[in-house]
Amino acid sequence: MFGDISRFRVAQGALSGVAGIVLAAACAAGTLVVPTEASAQAFGYSWLSDPPSKNSKKKGQFRKPASDGDKVASPVRAGPSDKAGKSKKEADAAPKPEGPLVLTVSLKAQKVRVYDAKGLFAESPISSGRVGNPTPTGVFTILEKQKIHHSNLYSGAPMPNMNRITWSGVALHAGVLPGYPASHGCIRLPHAFSTRLFGITKLGNRVIVARDSLEPRPIADAKLFTAFPDVNVATATAPAGAVKVADASGSSVPQPPVDLGAAAGTPATDAGAPEGTAAPFVNPYRAKWKEEMARRAAAVSEAEARKAAATAAAPSAAKAADDAKEALKQARGEALRAADAKRKAVRELGAADAALTAFVKRLITDRKLTEEAAIKLAETEEKLESKVTEATKALDDTTAEEARMAGLQKEAEAASAAAEAARKQAAKDLVQAEAGLKAAIEADASAKRRDQKRNLPISVFVSLKTKKIYVRQGYEPVYEGDVAIAEPDKPIGTHVFTAMLPKDNRTDFDWTVVSVPTLPAEKAENSKKQKKKEARENLAPVLPASYAAGEQTAENALARITVPDDVREMVADSLRPGSSLLISDHGLSNEFGKFTDFTVALR
Repeated sequence: MFGDISRFRVAQGALSGVAGIVLAAACAAGTLVVPTEASAQAFGYSWLSDPPSKNSKKKGQFRKPASDGDKVASPVRAGPSDKAGKSKKEADAAPKPEGPLVLTVSLKAQKVRVYDAKGLFAESPISSGRVGNPTPTGVFTILEKQKIHHSNLYSGAPMPNMNRITWSGVALHAGVLPGYPASHGCIRLPHAFSTRLFGITKLGNRVIVARDSLEPRPIADAKLFTAFPDVNVATATAPAGAVKVADASGSSVPQPPVDLGAAAGTPATDAGAPEGTAAPFVNPYRAKWKEEMARRAAAVSEAEARKAAATAAAPSAAKAADDAKEALKQARGEALRAADAKRKAVRELGAADAALTAFVKRLITDRKLTEEAAIKLAETEEKLESKVTEATKALDDTTAEEARMAGLQKEAEAASAAAEAARKQAAKDLVQAEAGLKAAIEADASAKRRDQKRNLPISVFVSLKTKKIYVRQGYEPVYEGDVAIAEPDKPIGTHVFTAMLPKDNRTDFDWTVVSVPTLPAEKAENSKKQKKKEARENLAPVLPASYAAGEQTAENALARITVPDDVREMVADSLRPGSSLLISDHGLSNEFGKFTDFTVALR
């Protein structure tokens, strides 16, 4: 991992000669600080490191520059020294790769090999992750390069010539090679080799880490992608001023800006063409893409208009809701007052009824009345009845008023609810308008970014696990959709196809492929004893008959997938050296995300 560290110790035994005298004097004077085991682990290599093994002395091999007439030069040990001070002439004489690079790492062989368009370009011993911190296997790309880097995890351990392949902390870099896996997960390289490698790798170069040794092989198949005739496939560089993105083409020749004029999106005609000549080729994808870009630009204007309308509507809706709430508050107050008046009328009627009833009862029991007394009692009874009548009328009036106020309250409640709903809808419309505008702006920006990256290699990934096809270009998601895969219940393996150099017709490419079979479940569950035997005897995995050659070949994988026509057009519009097609049984690994190309774990 980025915690690549080495075990340090002070050499035991007597020191002789001048070096011994100097060291003894330094120790006696207290000027020499000998690092402890813990503190020394902060460094990747040093004169205090473990004595180098036989493998650690190898600097790696690079192909010699081909002489006139040579097609492929055989790999040899690195020639000129990579140390500071070598002349520019010596540096210019170093071999240069041709086309995109593909790196393969074998954990069992403890080797890294670098392939270009002509085949094996360089190789070197490595030291990968030790037990407990294994180097992950999978299909990766170079994500970041730093000449001088220090670990963020392990006490700032130096990691010179760092080529990062995962954001979680795995990289190729210079370090000690004791002859066996010893790192925290990173891939250590001899320093001289790492210097040369750092000088030739590019962001986006494929790095395939597997248990066994893998070698790209040439492949020609009708189902591999081709480019449109109008696409300049000679280079694959970003336009001037573009952001730093993956460019695995291996080309350093500037690419002129792509002409996106009207001619690319209009039907071809014979008008103006010399007699006897064919009409100019019209790229069908560019016409559709120009329409899509125009649609996205128009969508931004439409979204801005919707947001403006929603912004204007929201305050009035909020005011209407507030007014309705105030009206409802008043209606409820009037309804409460009407209810209180009715309750008072009920009490007064009850009191009048009770007084009249008591009077009548006394009148019935008092039989000895004079005429004068009878007249007074009659007057009293009349007054009591009059009060009952008045109280009854008051009750009827307050009852009617209570009902009217209750109705007004219901109307106010309905109006308030409607106004509140309108306010909420206006607020929702505003939020949606803002989100729509943001999405429209992002879609438009994405289209512009993608168009700027048209000259970069394009990557396609087909996953048997998800039954989907994905397209990325310059780390930018371009497409995701369903894909038809024949015999989906059978493993297809993992195959990394790389477009190397274009052929003379400028539409076809030389392709290479690296294939890794998917082991069956029972193989993965083999006993530890069997695994130790395989490791001890350096045995290749024995696959069952259903996994033998012919079942998981690259050709068979291509035959089983059907890439949609619109995806083929999309790729044909941007096919460049370094473009790739990845087919795998697996899905995207947890290392995949922003600012990465497709990453698949081999498990």
